[in-house]
Amino acid sequence: DHKSLNKEKRQRELLDITMENQAILKRIQARQANYSHEEMERDYFQSEELRQNITRCPPAKPKSPTRDTAGYESDFNTTANDTRKPKGDSPSAHEGKSPEPAKEPA
Repeated sequence: DHKSLNKEKRQRELLDITMENQAILKRIQARQANYSHEEMERDYFQSEELRQNITRCPPAKPKSPTRDTAGYESDFNTTANDTRKPKGDSPSAHEGKSPEPAKEPA
């Protein structure tokens, strides 16, 4: 029958750890909460109401471009030398113009 030589030391360490844990638990339990569950509940219900409203209403249709900007590149600076160029194959880019003949390769 062998008894551990370190049994008493291990028991003291276990007792120390248990006492430290108890002290930590008391400090945690003595602290006040940093949040208000009433405020969190209010926020939740407000978010839920907004989510329900979003899912009930379809998204709005985008507005059609105005006549003076239709067919033009949107990323240009408006200056005295404004060189707006019509976009590629948009119908407004060709309004009032006759098609140019295809050029033969040289």
